[in-house]
Amino acid sequence: MIKEGPTKRVGCHVYVCGWKQSTAFAAKPQHGMTLWQRGYYEHILRRDESTIVRAAYVLTNPVRAGLVRCPTEYPWLGSFVTTAEDLLERAQML
Repeated sequence: MIKEGPTKRVGCHVYVCGWKQSTAFAAKPQHGMTLWQRGYYEHILRRDESTIVRAAYVLTNPVRAGLVRCPTEYPWLGSFVTTAEDLLERAQML
């Protein structure tokens, strides 16, 4: 939980809902459809879990959803740190 103000505590849920609301509002004029499903799933990485494997799982979500044939075809895939191809390649090596 993150402390907001002098006494109020706010969880991650509040920030995720706010982010989803603002991005959906911005996308509505262009797409005219619902951008997000209700709710969300969060997962805290444990010490014995590989960050690379979890990142590869997230990168392949569009494939499992049937949106694309391979992760690199998904137009909104990206990272400020590394390429999707690099993450997927590293995950396959584990």
